[in-house]
Amino acid sequence: MRRQLIVAALVAASPAANATDHCAAAYLDFMERLSHRAWTISPERLAKLHRTALRVYYACDTGDLHNAEARFRQLEAG
Repeated sequence: MRRQLIVAALVAASPAANATDHCAAAYLDFMERLSHRAWTISPERLAKLHRTALRVYYACDTGDLHNAEARFRQLEAG
């Protein structure tokens, strides 16, 4: 019985881990792209982009945002 509970918990946690990995990868990709052009952005704008990117990451991580990559692309364009 205990072994079945452990297996059930691992299976249940697996999709959440994949979602977290996806969110983290999207965030890191955005931050890397941002770092390549950071010297052309004002410090105030750069700070705002960092804060907004963290909010997008947290929303993705909690499951409130399903397409973080699209939101990061919007941040990058705007």
